[in-house]
Parts: sequence; C-alpha cells; structure tokens
Amino acid sequence: MLNSCRVIKTTISERLVNESGRYILVGGVVYVFDFLIFSFFVFFNTDLYLIGNIVARISGALLGFLLHRNWTFRAEYKHNKKNQLFRYMSLLSVNILSSSILLFILVDLVLLGELYARIITDIAIITFTFVISKLFIFSGNK
Repeated sequence: MLNSCRVIKTTISERLVNESGRYILVGGVVYVFDFLIFSFFVFFNTDLYLIGNIVARISGALLGFLLHRNWTFRAEYKHNKKNQLFRYMSLLSVNILSSSILLFILVDLVLLGELYARIITDIAIITFTFVISKLFIFSGNK
C-alpha cells in the first residue's frame, strides 16, 4: 500500500513538472508573439497601446489555446472542445479587461512607459491565467 502511494505521488509530481515545463515553453512562444504585436502598435503610435493590447491578447490567446490544448495539457483533454473553448474565451475576456485596466493605470496614471507597463501587467496576467487554465479550462473534465 505504501509503495502504491509513492508511485501515485511520484507520477503526479512528474506530470505537474512536465506540464509546468511545457506551459512555460509554450507561454514563452505565445508571449513573444503577443509582445511583438503589441510593440508593433506602440512603435507606430504610442496612443494605440490599448488597441495594440487587445489585438495582441486575442492573437496570442488563439495561438495559446491551440498549443496548450494539443501539447501543454495534452492527450486526456481531447473531449469537450467547445466547452474548453468557451471557458478559454471567457478567460480571455477577463484577461483583456484586466490587462487593459492595469495597463491604463500604469501608463496614464503612474506614467510608466508602455513597454515596461506591459511587462508588469503580463507578469500578473500570466500567473492568473496558468492557475485558471489548470483548474478550470484544461482540468481533465471530459
């Protein structure tokens, strides 16, 4: 019985480490993609930082959904695609609203530069998104 508990604990730990590693890798790819789109808008007109944020978030989210669903949290999550997509898009809506508000506060009230403000905003949003994705979107509920 004790050996069975150790095997289960080890398997769960390894799976979480593997998922976390894949999440970080995919997140890095998505982040670069998202940040480049945002930077493109800011480069041409700093007044477009909120529009750039929205366009970048949507583009990054679409890429992220495909990569996370098929690779990060893979295999056992092949069912219920519509439900996952709905939950992911709901999270995207919360992320866009939250990141836009935080970005506005940092840029227009704190007077931080757009790119620095975006990095700070992203740290908060990425952390929140990982937890919600793991617990509610790709939770293995079929």
